[in-house]
Amino acid sequence: MPSLHIRNLTIGHGHKHQGDDGLWLGLLIKNLSFTVNQGQIVWVSGENGIGKTTLLRTISGLHKPWSGQFVWDERQTIPNLDLRPSETEPPPCHYLGPRDAFHNARKLKDELEFQVSLMGAKTSELKMAIQTLGLENLLELPVAHLSSGQRQRAAFARVLACKRPLWLLDEPLSTLDSQRRALIISLIETHLDEGGIAIMTGHDLLDSAFRVGLNRLTLSRNPEAWQWESTEKLYV
Repeated sequence: MPSLHIRNLTIGHGHKHQGDDGLWLGLLIKNLSFTVNQGQIVWVSGENGIGKTTLLRTISGLHKPWSGQFVWDERQTIPNLDLRPSETEPPPCHYLGPRDAFHNARKLKDELEFQVSLMGAKTSELKMAIQTLGLENLLELPVAHLSSGQRQRAAFARVLACKRPLWLLDEPLSTLDSQRRALIISLIETHLDEGGIAIMTGHDLLDSAFRVGLNRLTLSRNPEAWQWESTEKLYV
C-alpha cells in the first residue's frame, strides 16, 4: 500500500547558512515528521511566506532540503533524489504549483498536447480530462486570453491525464468559482477513492467540503512549532 513517511525534514531558503548570532538564516521548517497513507489527504495551512510552497516543492524534488528523509512506498530515499523505480517509469507525484508553465502565445490545445506527451499520457486520457474540466471551448484560444481560473483548470487537466499516485497541489482552488471548486474537490476525492494520496495547501479551512476529515499540518513563524493533527479515516 503506497504511503509517504516524512522524517525530520528541515528546509529553508537557499543553502544552509548560520548567521553571526548562531541562528540559521532562511530556516522555514525544522524536523518535520508525519505519515500519510493511501486514500488520505493532508491540508497544509499557515501565513504567506511560511513555507507551504517550499514544502511541496521539496517533496516533489524541485527544492533541495537541508536535512531529513522520506520513505515512499517502503523505499527509503533522501528528498530531491529520483523516486522512480526505474529509468523507464515516471515519478510517483504531480506537483501543481502557482505557475502553470504554459506558453502564452500558443493555443491551449497545442500546449496541453505537448506537455502531456512529455509526461507519457495517451491522447485519449487528455481528451477525457479536457471534457471532465469543461475546456472544449477554450482549446483554440491562445493561453494568454484565458482567465486565471481557466488556466488553473487547464493545469489540472495535466494531473488528470497522467495517472500518478501522489498529488502535490499548491492552492488548487484559489482562483476558482464555487462550482469549479466543487468539481476539483470531487476529482480529488475520486483520486483518494482509487488509492491515491493528496497534499494540498491553502488558507481556507475546507473540512466541510470533503466527505471525511483532513489530516492537518499547520506551519508557524517558529520553524519548530508546526502542528500535525491526524485522522485515521481513509477513502478506500
